[in-house]
Amino acid sequence: MSVSKIRSYVAWIALCWSVDSMAAVEAHTTTIQRLLSDTENFGYCMAYTRVTPSIDCRSKWFSMDCKGDFHSKETSRLLLDFAQLAYAMESNVRIVINDQKKHNEFCVIDRLDVIK
Repeated sequence: MSVSKIRSYVAWIALCWSVDSMAAVEAHTTTIQRLLSDTENFGYCMAYTRVTPSIDCRSKWFSMDCKGDFHSKETSRLLLDFAQLAYAMESNVRIVINDQKKHNEFCVIDRLDVIK
């Protein structure tokens, strides 16, 4: 096998490997239908929405990572506070989800905007 073929194969493998390791991020505007707090699972807190993501996430439920595995606990607490505010006011939210950050196969919210 020639050196150029070996280089081509190595380049192809490197390209495929890098594509698989990239995180998919998606944003949606929705409403929060339910909130969940759990002492052991799901990063301790979740929000149920009407979103069916096209990336590798289970639909409708999203973790806010109150456990602090992906965000600081302070940041996660702010996400939960904003989610509670939006739920109480029946306001729309804009969420950004990331399929490389998961708790029990549920994607984590990276950003939550309350929309009036």
